[in-house]
Amino acid sequence: SKIKMVELILLKLFFKTVTVITAESIAGLEYFTKRFNPPFNKFVLLPNGVDLVRIYSMIDNRKSFDMKENIILSVGRIGSNQKNNELLMTSIASLNDISDWKVFFVGPLENGFDKVISNYFEAFPHLRDKVIFVGAIDNPLELYEYYNRSKVFCLTSRFEGFPLVCCEAAFFGNYQLLSDTIFAFDTITDYGKNGKSFNLTDSTSLACLLNSIIINQIDLSVHFESTINYASENLTWQANIKKLSNFI
Repeated sequence: SKIKMVELILLKLFFKTVTVITAESIAGLEYFTKRFNPPFNKFVLLPNGVDLVRIYSMIDNRKSFDMKENIILSVGRIGSNQKNNELLMTSIASLNDISDWKVFFVGPLENGFDKVISNYFEAFPHLRDKVIFVGAIDNPLELYEYYNRSKVFCLTSRFEGFPLVCCEAAFFGNYQLLSDTIFAFDTITDYGKNGKSFNLTDSTSLACLLNSIIINQIDLSVHFESTINYASENLTWQANIKKLSNFI
């Protein structure tokens, strides 16, 4: 009870002293509001974002949807327990046909994961030319080119904060498939308008979404412009710093 009283006193002092309190995601904002009841006029949503100056210093233009390739991209520490890449691998393997689509895993391989990859291709040799492990990329231009070429971004993480890779993918118009443990989903995808969430505990959930994309039940061209527009207005530092400046 003493700790609770001290906390209440300190919180009141804190809320009175600070100019602005930010939350990265809608879920975070709702949680913080419910738990601490901060002054509404000091609380603002400020998502993670990309730096336009940095990107445009390397990339002249984003590809149009027609110029993009049938690529599903995943970026991160490939093979780590957090990133859960095996789920995307097994989901792809469970499909009868992935047509002319390819899956690219970009990022450094965790120790021992090369053996998992070897076993995977022994079990599914028909996917050797379809599932590509690129490895670590140190050149940001090369990484941006993968986003620029891809149509879909998939993140199978068991847990995440607000992944910058999702902002990068959205900036390049990638439709997003994100695990239901990524609590920033609504903020990243504009409440699901530019992506879908899949259930980590249901082994068929991601496979069904992948199949819907491959057979064009989900028309990616419809979401391309809205993804880019939303990302430009909400997932860049230039847009968010302006909002923060206006708020202050």
